Amino acid sequence: MKKYKIILNGQNFIMKTAEGSEKCGFYTTKYVEAENYTEAEKAAVESVRNDDELKKGVLNERDNQPLIYIEKIEELESFDHLKALGEGYAFYPEKD
Repeated sequence: MKKYKIILNGQNFIMKTAEGSEKCGFYTTKYVEAENYTEAEKAAVESVRNDDELKKGVLNERDNQPLIYIEKIEELESFDHLKALGEGYAFYPEKD
């Protein structure tokens, strides 16, 4: 299997905040093993969609779904040099 580094951009995430709720976006980096770029993209997006901690904070209604875009994908030789494999999100406020 090939190894990939994928940077994703999430948009239109209505998130719980101390003040109530806020429309946010985020960037996250995922590292996946896959047969090809297409499978790597799918695996990275699914890892975000299946993140239980992220889902706990999302308040979107069914008719206002969040979006996830692939910003960059890069094939790597190995994961050996990495300290962590795609943990966390960098959130930013989105303007309407």
